Amino acid sequence: MPEVLSSDPIPVSDTRDLFDPPLFNGAELAWLAASVGQPPVVAFKEVLPPAVNVKAVRPVIERVYELMELERHEGEPWAGLGAIQTAITTYLEKAEQWRQAHRRSPRSSPRHPSMFMLDTGRRRYLGGIGSDSGRVRSYEVDGERVYFAIALNVPPEGVADFVADRPVAPTVPLDVPKAIIVDTTHGVMTCPVCKFSINFEVDAQSSRNVARMQMARHLKNAKKEPDWHRAVYAHEFS
Repeated sequence: MPEVLSSDPIPVSDTRDLFDPPLFNGAELAWLAASVGQPPVVAFKEVLPPAVNVKAVRPVIERVYELMELERHEGEPWAGLGAIQTAITTYLEKAEQWRQAHRRSPRSSPRHPSMFMLDTGRRRYLGGIGSDSGRVRSYEVDGERVYFAIALNVPPEGVADFVADRPVAPTVPLDVPKAIIVDTTHGVMTCPVCKFSINFEVDAQSSRNVARMQMARHLKNAKKEPDWHRAVYAHEFS
């Protein structure tokens, strides 16, 4: 269970309401992306992958399900599954960018740049003012520090106005393929609906996790045959 420290950017009264992707390994994040939102009895029905620590992921599964039930029965809004997926995708993509940059230029690109401060001469200082301390917590966007963590019990702006406005489940023919096509030999992940593809490094699980998150984003946002794409998304990630 994440410990809420004084330096954490999001104060929460219940530590279970803080979801901070850097606290999990890549396998755990991939498993959470595919399982979050399921009832705990369903999510933990099968044996977890070797790299997934049940003590790490169980609090997230249980708390998210509690929040979903509170929303369904009492109308209490929360961050939503989309916010969790976005947080996971953002961290995996940023971590992969850092890994690739460090592999190309290990001397000029630290493995975890958020733990360094850049001065006006673009020189890096470990533990400098404004940098992450102790562990990775944030990344930079246009010079501004953005935290990976989200508060599960805080709804996005305006979500309360749309809690009861649920889209009608799409009608999709039974013969539509609903599984993402993964070529583990050549490192290609393909959408079964429109054949959109994403490459990944066969020997790097983190690269495959990022590709899976990118495919999830494609399935949710596709403009062509949106109902079919969302059916695949539901099959793979719900």
